[in-house]
Amino acid sequence: MLLEGKVVKLSQESIHVIVLGFSSAIIATENIRGEFKYKTKDEEELFASRSHKRHVIKIGTMIRFSVKSFDEEILHIIGSLMPAHTGSIRWLDRNLEEISEFERSATKSRDRECQEDKTVDEGATPLSYNNHIKKSKKRRNKEG
Repeated sequence: MLLEGKVVKLSQESIHVIVLGFSSAIIATENIRGEFKYKTKDEEELFASRSHKRHVIKIGTMIRFSVKSFDEEILHIIGSLMPAHTGSIRWLDRNLEEISEFERSATKSRDRECQEDKTVDEGATPLSYNNHIKKSKKRRNKEG
């Protein structure tokens, strides 16, 4: 399950988040992806991504994280930033579309390559004519 909350405290060991304005969550360093590195910049603590320099988590940042466990008695959440689709909501919303479009185009090209590699059994008719070149109407009229 994914939750969203506002970062209220940062340290080298953890990120503290408020969810829905009243429930607290903590994300310990062992539950933070290796791409995030703790830094202090101009006396401001933050976790910055090594692979995407604009993906930064600091106090006040709204983040999306996965739930590892939940204590019902005190409404305390243990969270994780291990999944790839977690982190700063602002950065994720701007960049996940670009990443997913890239993955989709890579998948399409891989699918095309797989279809081209498939061989047709002797005597069977192919479902698509990959070698057939479709000519425009103008070109057909000129030749015909």
